[in-house]
Amino acid sequence: MKHNARALTIVELMMGLSITVLTGLTIAGVTTALTNAYSSTEQFHEHLQVARTAMNDIQKMVKKSKLVTAVSDDKTVFWAEDTNGDGQINHSEVSILRYKSSAGKLQEYRVQYPDDMSQSMRDALDVVEPLAGLTNAQSVFRRFKNDSYIVKTTLSTGVKTFSLAASPDPPFSKLVGIDLEIGSAGSSMTLRSACALRADAVGRVGISDDEYVLIPLDGDDDDDDDDDDD
Repeated sequence: MKHNARALTIVELMMGLSITVLTGLTIAGVTTALTNAYSSTEQFHEHLQVARTAMNDIQKMVKKSKLVTAVSDDKTVFWAEDTNGDGQINHSEVSILRYKSSAGKLQEYRVQYPDDMSQSMRDALDVVEPLAGLTNAQSVFRRFKNDSYIVKTTLSTGVKTFSLAASPDPPFSKLVGIDLEIGSAGSSMTLRSACALRADAVGRVGISDDEYVLIPLDGDDDDDDDDDDD
């Protein structure tokens, strides 16, 4: 009987150890799952915040623009605003939105002159850009990126994919569709939106000699002389 009692005690001990090990493994598994779930939730909210901020910045850019002059796979050119109110596209009023896929960055390029620059110097540099010269996104980017006063602003990092579609085709576009994906291969957040240019100058776009032109505002080319009384 004593021998049987000892055997039973050993069996019970083995079962107890097995249960302890299994319980430990289960707790470890649950802890790992909870940790991963928390990490995934935190990452999800981080991606969501970044995506929303980037989308809001792009929408603001589109809504205030006068024209979308060119769109390519990774670049969009805007007449951002008529800063001086002259009804013409000045050099500093051109904005380029670029998606740099290799770095996962969404960036805006725009010329900004120093506040202490003299008005005469500013006038000399801030030339009028013909609309015909702004209809190829790649050539515009190559020309502007080497400007001494170009400022590059990063709107978002961690961009996995980005696309922008304009309708109708530039420079007659009035509606812009935006598709933005933030994150990595394992975890990402995709936002899609569409917005319209609120104060567009599409009605002033014309064609002359097979090139797009910006029709002057009334009075821009008023060269009529007053009649002289003899």
